[in-house]
This record gives sequence, C-alpha cells and structure tokens, in this order.
Amino acid sequence: MGFTIRRSDVAEVKPRLSEAMASLGADIRVDENVGKVSLIGMGLLNRPEYTARMMSALSAADIPTSWISTSQLRTSVTTPLASTAAALSALHREFSPEWGEIAKDEIAREETHA
Repeated sequence: MGFTIRRSDVAEVKPRLSEAMASLGADIRVDENVGKVSLIGMGLLNRPEYTARMMSALSAADIPTSWISTSQLRTSVTTPLASTAAALSALHREFSPEWGEIAKDEIAREETHA
C-alpha cells in the first residue's frame, strides 16, 4: 500500500503510522525524495487517452514515474523530487495549448448565453 502526504506532515504522521503498523507486525517506509504531479479535469476516468498522453509526455522527457492514481477529477503520478519541475513543464507543453482552447470555448459560450 502507498500514499502521499505533504512533506510538512511527515514528522507528525510517521510515528503514529509506525506504531499502528508495528501492532500488525508490519513496517513502514517513508520516501521524502518524491514529488507528485497531476492533471486536473472533469471525467478523467472516462478519458483514458489523457492518462496515456500524460505518461507518453513524461516518458518522452525521460522523467521516470512510479505510483499512478486516477479519479474522475485527477490523474496523478509520483516522480523523483528532482524531476518534478521538469514533469510540470512537460505536462504544460503537452496539455496547455489544448486546454487553453477549451477554456476559450467555454468563456465564449458563457458570453453568448449571458
């Protein structure tokens, strides 16, 4: 099992989680050298092509990924912390022009109905 939390919460969460897992005979591993980047949008679970484009863009930029999490509103991946800024840049290059056009269409539609 794995999950991400804010780096600032690790000091508080780690001892509590270690205690809980020890009672089950398990151990925990905390990796503070990861970052998380996400695509945000509506209906992402119904649009697997966005996840595929995300992974392709990161791969093309030689950015390794590990955990992936998807929901209707967000698709997130973890990357090495040192690669997080590059991952954001790669995703902006891949998606910003398209999403900018979608936003312009939405604004124009709202102005037409106002």
